[in-house]
Amino acid sequence: MGSWEIGPLRPEDAEEAAALSRRCFSQPWSAESFRADAAHPRSIGLSARLDGQLIGFVAASYVLDEGSVSLIGIEPGFRRKGVAQALMERLLAIAWEKGLSFVTLEVRVSNSPAAGLYRKLGFQEAGIRKGFYEKPKEDGLLLTCFRPGLDLERKEPSL
Repeated sequence: MGSWEIGPLRPEDAEEAAALSRRCFSQPWSAESFRADAAHPRSIGLSARLDGQLIGFVAASYVLDEGSVSLIGIEPGFRRKGVAQALMERLLAIAWEKGLSFVTLEVRVSNSPAAGLYRKLGFQEAGIRKGFYEKPKEDGLLLTCFRPGLDLERKEPSL
């Protein structure tokens, strides 16, 4: 197996991303959702490809200096092989370059492998969102990663 490449998630990737989303989630995003997200000026979408095939993606957005990961999906056969970590590391690097103060995300409380990865990347527990997930109904663990060196005593956005 070769190595994967991280690049932008573009509107023309929408059909392929939607197909991967269907393999990953009980409530997948549609191709139209991926197209709209990729076209939004405050979105950050990344893809992981192996020999041209989409094996993972992450979609995030930001307002002022606050980032939020909407969705991260990894082809089932490529999980626990570093793809999600590579996508998230690149996403965080872009977020910090854009001057974001923090990035948040939710993960199912039962998804301890993903939560462990996020904690390894510097995310900290910020709370529980009761009943956040459907199919099956489950609470979401809210995690936040603050930009390294951020002065947490500041009250106003950094932008």
